[in-house]
Amino acid sequence: MASNPFWQDPNRNTSPSQITQRVFEPDDDLIRVSVVKPIELTVGDIQIGAVEIKDGDTDTRADVETIGAYGALMVYDPIEFQKAKVNIFGSAIVTPGNILNLAQFVVPAGKTFTFSGGIVGGEQEGEFYFDIGGATVALARNSGSNRTIQLRFLEPPTAGAAQIINLKVKNIANKTKQYEATLSGYTI
Repeated sequence: MASNPFWQDPNRNTSPSQITQRVFEPDDDLIRVSVVKPIELTVGDIQIGAVEIKDGDTDTRADVETIGAYGALMVYDPIEFQKAKVNIFGSAIVTPGNILNLAQFVVPAGKTFTFSGGIVGGEQEGEFYFDIGGATVALARNSGSNRTIQLRFLEPPTAGAAQIINLKVKNIANKTKQYEATLSGYTI
């Protein structure tokens, strides 16, 4: 294959002013080199009318806008800009056998909260409750060897307007200890 002119030494017949693309072919232990001559574009060389980027299966469209003095383009999802991040941290000293709230969030009117993650832990073993509207969605327990645990879901739980989201802990140790929780998500 080395005699084929399409395949060549990657260091031969190339110059710094040329744009080079190299593709390694593992079967032949050779590198294929394609040389593309550079081109110069000036303002007005490319003119495009209205730009529309659309999902092929639905009628969902993305907005395209210019940014800055150079007319760079930014493609964004308008829904992403409507999301408001929520990060709430709480801690409490809990006596044995008691349940206390570590972090709480009330979903604002007209909004929906989507849970994206949480971290719970403490100085001693505890049972951690993730509640939405008074109903326990998840229960987790840390251990002596793993004091901090992450809350993750395959399908992120959501809560509607005015619902209360709580991360609670029950101290299952025989001593008063400190526990902590972080509740993360976003509203839209």
